[in-house]
Amino acid sequence: GGFPAIEALEIILSQIIQDISAKPQSVVEVIVAIYGRVAQVIDIEAVIKEVSQKSD
Repeated sequence: GGFPAIEALEIILSQIIQDISAKPQSVVEVIVAIYGRVAQVIDIEAVIKEVSQKSD
């Protein structure tokens, strides 16, 4: 099968946590960072779906 979205989310969340703990940030900055990464995941999912449909 393809690359599980859950695994991608776990990796991205761990990166966010590292980024946040590296330097103090406001709640707003943290939320913006999370939304930015989540948007990347959604784009990744769309690409994976397209590729897997074309290969069928």
